[in-house]
Amino acid sequence: MILKRSVAASALIGLLVGGVAGGAATGWFRNAPEFSVQRVHASHAFDVGNDQVLAGWADNVFVAKVSAKQGQEKMSTTSKMPVTLWSAEIAENYKGDLSGTVTLAQQGGYVQETNSLLLMDDDALLEPGREYLFVSRQSKGRHWIVPHYGDIPLPDPSLRTSVDLRNRWKNAVARQQPDAWKEGLTYTPERG
Repeated sequence: MILKRSVAASALIGLLVGGVAGGAATGWFRNAPEFSVQRVHASHAFDVGNDQVLAGWADNVFVAKVSAKQGQEKMSTTSKMPVTLWSAEIAENYKGDLSGTVTLAQQGGYVQETNSLLLMDDDALLEPGREYLFVSRQSKGRHWIVPHYGDIPLPDPSLRTSVDLRNRWKNAVARQQPDAWKEGLTYTPERG
C-alpha cells in the first residue's frame, strides 16, 4: 500500500514538473510585454499638408461613414507595419465618383507580438460609426488614406466647422495642383 502511494505520488510530481516545464517551453508562463503606443513618422515626397497639392495627388476626396473594421494585414512581406482595413459608406464625393461601400486601408494597427498599437504620423485608428473626410489613392482594390491628413474626423454636420471643412476641401479640389506633387521626384526603375 505504501509502495503504491509513493509510485502514485512520484507519478503526480512527474506530471506536475513536466507540465510546468512544458508550459514554460511553450510560453504559457511568459509575461506579455506591457502595452505601448509606438509612433512611426513618414517621410513624404511632397507637402501632404498642402490641400491643393494633396487633392491633385489623390484619386478620390470624399466623405464617408466608417461602418466596420474588416481586419488587418501587414503592409508587405518584409514590413512590420500593420495596415487596418475598414468598410465605409460613401456620403459625398468631391473628387472621383465612388458610391456604396468601399474598403479603406489605413497604415497602423495593433501588433500582437509586441502588445503595441503602431500609429503612422500619430494618426488615430478610425472609429466605426464616425464620419470622416477622406483623401485617398486607389491601389489593389483598396483606397489608401493619407495618414493624419487624409482621414479628418467630421464633427456634427450641423456645426459650422463641418461646413467649413467641407468647403475647404471642395475649394482644394477646384484648385488642385495635379502635377505639383511630382516636382523634384526622379524616376528609378524597380529592380526585378
